[in-house]
Amino acid sequence: INTGVTVGTKVFVGGIDFALDENFLRKEFSRFGIVKNLKLCKHHETQKSKGYAFITFTTPDEAKRAIEEMD
Repeated sequence: INTGVTVGTKVFVGGIDFALDENFLRKEFSRFGIVKNLKLCKHHETQKSKGYAFITFTTPDEAKRAIEEMD
């Protein structure tokens, strides 16, 4: 999993294994703070993961910590 750009409290996460789901990501990223929203991007017809997600935390510090520790 590669974390990247953050905008305030929202973090872009790329390079996600296609087999991972929202529950796994929420569990993994909850250790950095409260996950306010998680959007695993999926193909609209097949509903299979595209391998990236956007995760929103409650504070910018939580988002920053997730990037620093997951990168």
